[in-house]
Amino acid sequence: RSLHNQGYWHGLPYLGIGPGAHGLRRRGDNGWERYQSVVSIKEWLDYWQDENVTLRNEWTELLSSDTRFEERALTLVRLSDAFPMVPDFVPATRLGDWERGVEKALERGWLERHSDQSIRSTSVGLRFADSLGLLLSENG
Repeated sequence: RSLHNQGYWHGLPYLGIGPGAHGLRRRGDNGWERYQSVVSIKEWLDYWQDENVTLRNEWTELLSSDTRFEERALTLVRLSDAFPMVPDFVPATRLGDWERGVEKALERGWLERHSDQSIRSTSVGLRFADSLGLLLSENG
């Protein structure tokens, strides 16, 4: 497990430093934003050589609470660590979806109980991580 990726796997913000780098940042009370730094090496170098140049992003994407929830579910299940039966990132509006997904995943053997209050992906769940993440965040 690489330590420098732990923040990504746990949904923490990260800086996109360098031409074309991606980042994730909190936007105050307005949620989260993903971005890509400028791709042009010349434009990047100009920024560092001239204090009057403003660095721009190639694109910026505001993440809805549903998108953020779905991404957190998809990354969480890729770790072998135990996590709470209901992680703090599950919005109240999606709690039923999460709970139904957990029950189905337990039945399929993709998740296992770690304690009374926590679960974790099984070796089979890790192999089906994409499907497991989608099952946990399935709307409906």
